Amino acid sequence: MENSCKVCGDVPFGKHYGVTACNGFFRRSICNRRSYICRYGSTCPIVKEQRNACRACRLKRCFEAGMKPDAVKYEKNIEENNLRDCETKQEKTTQTEFEESNFAEELPSPLPNKNNLSGIEEDVQITTKLVLIEKQVWDLVDTNCSLLKPKTTKSEDISNQNLSNNQIQKDIPFEEAFNNPTLICRRYPVDNYLIKFLIENLSFPMKLMFNRVDQPLTPFLYIDGWRRHFTYFIDWVHQLEPFQQMSFNDQILLAKQRITHVGWLVHAYNSQLKGEGVICFANCAFYHPDSSISLPNATINEGSLDESTKNEADQHSKIVNFFGQQLSNLVHSLFEPLRQLNLDFAEYVLLKAILLFSEEVGLSPEALTQIKNARTLYLRALFKYIRDNKIDLNDNETKGLVNNPFERMASILSISSIISTLKSEVNERVQISTIFNLIEFDSLMKDIHSSTLH
Repeated sequence: MENSCKVCGDVPFGKHYGVTACNGFFRRSICNRRSYICRYGSTCPIVKEQRNACRACRLKRCFEAGMKPDAVKYEKNIEENNLRDCETKQEKTTQTEFEESNFAEELPSPLPNKNNLSGIEEDVQITTKLVLIEKQVWDLVDTNCSLLKPKTTKSEDISNQNLSNNQIQKDIPFEEAFNNPTLICRRYPVDNYLIKFLIENLSFPMKLMFNRVDQPLTPFLYIDGWRRHFTYFIDWVHQLEPFQQMSFNDQILLAKQRITHVGWLVHAYNSQLKGEGVICFANCAFYHPDSSISLPNATINEGSLDESTKNEADQHSKIVNFFGQQLSNLVHSLFEPLRQLNLDFAEYVLLKAILLFSEEVGLSPEALTQIKNARTLYLRALFKYIRDNKIDLNDNETKGLVNNPFERMASILSISSIISTLKSEVNERVQISTIFNLIEFDSLMKDIHSSTLH
């Protein structure tokens, strides 16, 4: 139709900003300097009934239709009555400033100065940088290093194959592993649902080889997956500017104390993307909290199992005993809020940074200040991202959804307390397994899981 909106097909009230189109969404996006991220390759269809499904593509369509952002700014300036010129009016009064003044007292940390919009832009840059760092770190793959599906299920053969592939060492101090993480595990390609999500939804030019199918978790695969996470974690923290600014001793202490917090979030978020109720590890191994589901050939009579399958079942039973019902319940309690919140990738990487920068006993006064500043930085970025991309207080189309950015932010941050409880439980189980020789953990893993035992 000639008089329909050129963006979504709705019936608008005349022309707006040079085009026959709806005006509210475009005007708010320009006034508030909002930045949206498409999760589906910037190809989402924009129709009246689902025009708010992807705001990034909706704004892109607005520009393609010919809507002029300068017209929004001019209209805004006309509304500001007694200011001398267009440039002065923009600096002194914006919709962003209005929203900041409303939220300033409720935020956990100060917003940027009202007269300095660079702070607002910085929050967007922080989020974008974290997304890019995540892709870059997972994209690191050592040469001549592969992750291949073993031709046998015997745990000792699996161990030997991975040792030859990854050239790992068992017992080295944390400080040495921190400086050279490939001593712990080489950077083999990760058959990771998180990476697939990055490729499909963020359009990153990345190509990986996925050679190995999922297999039930065994003690060796659990430790091997943890080692791959160790390498990833050390690579990741070294890319973060606030971490780079800390002294070496403080870096060591913080990394050692927070690696398992970050690890459980990574595994939980990655597992949620798979959507099958299992815990996924970096090496393609999986564990289902209902052990009968992930136990190999659990429905087959034990007498009919061949030797290799019996061995695999025996190894898996050690994992079942290690996790136990209490730990499985804790994992469930972490998965459920992630499922309900449906975190997008930007929220995930921001939460991960917030989890890292937490005060720990033994840090220097300088480090405590640096951590406080870094945490404030990422909290502000998370709040602004939620406010600009998840909540629209002025948009009638979003009524019925959670319309309070503080409520969503509080729900996201509450995940950290679940992870802390989960970490303490895992610490205790590693210690118990060591005492009773249930699973043979290496000295580095025992050191990390005993460093904050409560």
